[in-house]
Order: sequence, then structure tokens, then C-alpha cells
Amino acid sequence: MIEARSKLDFVDALRGLAILLVITAHNYLGFQGDNNLYPSWFGPIIYQGVYGVQLFYIMSAFTLFLSLSFDKEEEIIFRKFFIRRIFRIAPLFYLAILYYSVKTYLVDGVFEPWQILSTLTFTNGISVDWINGIFFGSWSIAIEMPFYLLVPMLFVYIKNLNGAVWFFIATTISAKVMVVLLKHTGLASEPGFNEFLYFYLPAQLPVFALGIVLFFLVRSEERSIRPITLLSLSLIFITHYVLTGVITSFVLLSIGFCGFSYALFLVKPVLFVNRFTILTGKISFGIYLFHWAIFSLVTGLGLSHISSEPVLNFFLREGIVIFLSIGLAYLLHLTVEIPFQNLGKKLINRIIA
Repeated sequence: MIEARSKLDFVDALRGLAILLVITAHNYLGFQGDNNLYPSWFGPIIYQGVYGVQLFYIMSAFTLFLSLSFDKEEEIIFRKFFIRRIFRIAPLFYLAILYYSVKTYLVDGVFEPWQILSTLTFTNGISVDWINGIFFGSWSIAIEMPFYLLVPMLFVYIKNLNGAVWFFIATTISAKVMVVLLKHTGLASEPGFNEFLYFYLPAQLPVFALGIVLFFLVRSEERSIRPITLLSLSLIFITHYVLTGVITSFVLLSIGFCGFSYALFLVKPVLFVNRFTILTGKISFGIYLFHWAIFSLVTGLGLSHISSEPVLNFFLREGIVIFLSIGLAYLLHLTVEIPFQNLGKKLINRIIA
């Protein structure tokens, strides 16, 4: 069991691994003119890095529950929770919105005020057109913030591992039902609808549920699951095998991520939990928001193609992007993230006083 406020190096390391996966996939997606140069096996493997976002979601739900479990002052616990979240996410995210909006206007002459407004208010996740519009990857913040609204209620009602597994079962079933219902609406004919079915919150809730499962695996001394829960879980997997598609592929992958995360909590192998992954994880939010800006910088500096061998060039570019992204994100961590988080703490202290 983790003691209160103990250092959670394995969490930062997992975030670091998650952002490295995402950068790898975006390095492939962001330079699609190179895609026909790679060996046939290369792209399908590298693309899987996009699911690093699901590892982020698992860590997010885990740390949110962990943070709430540390706080015993129930009358103000949720106010403190929302203040922390806003001061953790909004400042750097708003800076990213400003940068990408100005860049889009200057380069393409495009200015879409309603899309910008919806992103600023974290409501763009309800629109097929706006969910991923400001910059590629902004969809994940559109999902993360609404999930925060559910966390206090989930924390009140989910009290043990059995309850967390039931939440996973319920969200897995509801995600499938929602897909069936939405495909019979007018939305189905809109461009980007299939991508929306992956991006939107109901599809991702089972992944967040796995983060809550991880919390109870780590924090609870009681890890038993009732037979009826195990039976229901087994029937879902059996049904998925027979019918195919009951459980989405990224949720199946996320089950693996959950087990991998628990293993790192138990053993912390230096291959995965080390200074580099921990540092990268601590500043991963800034890396996530601004690595597309680094891609543009690398291209502008003529560093996107420095080798005639495609795979070697891919990894050379990857190294440059990671190095520059870490540098920029660390600077933003010192100048934006930490000051605003400290401001949030001061506001919380005033509430407590």
C-alpha cells in the first residue's frame, strides 16, 4: 500500500512512457510523405503509439482517486479537487490554444471563434467538427476535463475493487450500446463520425475505469472479487470472442496497460522506471501540448530529413523532437505550470482558512 503523499515514481515513469509512445506515433503521422518509404511492417507497429493516450487516462483516474483518498476534510474535498484540476490543466492548455490558433490564422488565414470558444470551455468534446480542431490531440483534453466532473461522484460510490470492476463492466457495455444508437442517428453521415466514436467520452470511460481498478489494486488490502462480478466479466469476454467488437481493441490494450502499471508499482525495473522516464513524465503535459510545434520547428530548421535511410531518419528525427520537446516543456513547467499550481494551492489555503 502507498503511504500518504509518498513519491510515486512509477506513475511519472508511466506518463513518460505514454508520451514517448504518442510522440513516436505522431512522428509517423506528422510526416506522411515518408510513409511509402518505410518497410511494410514499420507503419502498423509504429502507429500503435497513439494508444499512449489510454495509458495517460489510466494514470489520470488512478492519481485522481489517490489524491481524493489523501484528503480527509470531506466538506471541502471536492472544491479543492476542482481548483487543483483547473490550475493544473487550464493555464498551459490555454497557452497552447493561443499558439495554435494564432499559427493557424497566420499560416492558413483561418479563424474559427466558435471552435476556439468551445475548446476554451472544454465543451468541444460534444461536437464531431470541434473535438479535435485546434490541434491534433486536443480531443484528449476535451475528454479529460468532463471526466473530472464525474470523479467526485465515482469516488463516493466506488468503494472497493469489486465496485471498480463493475464500473468497468458497465462502461464497456454502455460504450457498445452508445455506438449502436449513434449509428442510427443523423450524425452517422457526417465526416469524421467514425473518428468521433473513438474520441468521445463514453468510448473512453472503460479506460478510466481501469485506472480506478488500478487504484484499488494498489491502495486496498482487500482485492477479492465476488463470484457474480467474475462471472459477468467472463461473459463479456466470451461474448466478445463470439460476436467480435463488444470490447474495443484499445480497451483490450488498456487492460494490458493496467496490468503493466500494477507490475511497475510492484517491482519498478530500471528499464522502465528511471530518471529519464520519471522526468519526462513530470513534464509530459507540456510535451503533449507542444510537440506539434516542435515538429514544425524541426522542419523549419531542415532537420526533418537528415538521412537517406527512412527508418534511421525516422529515429534521428524522433530523438531531435524528444530532446527539444523536453527542453521546451521543462521551461514551461518552471514558468507556467509550477507558478499556477502554487497559485491554486494559495487559493485552496484561503478556502481552508
